[in-house]
Amino acid sequence: MEDFDLDSALDSKPSDVKQEMEASRPASSTGSSSKSNYNRGKVSLYNDTNIVPKDLKDLKFKSNASKFFSVYDNGKVPEDKLDIIRKACHWLFTKGFIYRSKGDLRSPVDNMIRSIPGARVMIYKLWEKADSPKEGFPIDSNAPTRIAYEVACGVHKTFTKQKDIVRCILAREVQTILGKDCDDPDAFILTYTPDGANAFTKSFKIENAGGVWMPMKIAISSNIPICNAGSDKFIDELKKLIGVIAPSESKPEVSKAEEPKSTTVAQPEPVEQPKTEELQVSEPLGDDIWG
Repeated sequence: MEDFDLDSALDSKPSDVKQEMEASRPASSTGSSSKSNYNRGKVSLYNDTNIVPKDLKDLKFKSNASKFFSVYDNGKVPEDKLDIIRKACHWLFTKGFIYRSKGDLRSPVDNMIRSIPGARVMIYKLWEKADSPKEGFPIDSNAPTRIAYEVACGVHKTFTKQKDIVRCILAREVQTILGKDCDDPDAFILTYTPDGANAFTKSFKIENAGGVWMPMKIAISSNIPICNAGSDKFIDELKKLIGVIAPSESKPEVSKAEEPKSTTVAQPEPVEQPKTEELQVSEPLGDDIWG
């Protein structure tokens, strides 16, 4: 049960939220507000401030099991936690999960995840002509859709008062959690905040959370599990979560009538399998971290 008043905290920290939004601006978008509203004579989705907010409860999600996940951090991830996130994502890729990337060339975490060998990634761009990562991953959305803007408006109290580029960033963030058309939510999201909170409890410190509060709010309202790399229980919680979402396939039992007769045959020499990277923290977890 939530015991942290997020809205009140945001109201009391408007400057912090503004600084976070400004810090999220792409390098190519810097400039005056008049430059942001570059085409005042023609209203487009990008500069439209008459967005009708949409409640998350009104969304209809696909019933098929999702294989997507996304990652959000406060912009100050320590090296040890960055390594844990890298190993966790590498492991998730071996399980068939797909990372929804913002394609943010300035984000250490986003860049790191996309560079993992064997990475499975879908890109969500701010606009069609925006620079894309060089890895050549498939693009699921060239720009935020109207419904993504509407959902962002419903989640962020001051959405329509933000600059054009900030609204676009927030709408794109919605897409990385809920999909291009907000009907295909992530199976879970990974986050990093120093407090390790995965809910708005008293342990959640908004002053240290950066922009992570918005993905958390969307995830909680949409019943999307959250695993926070800032928690000492991160690995155990992730193992438990994936064990539920993607349980190991059980081997079919052979009935007695079907059991093959015992015969003596020459056994081939065992072939050494390539080693996969272990997900480790202070103590080794062994060859199979799900064990």
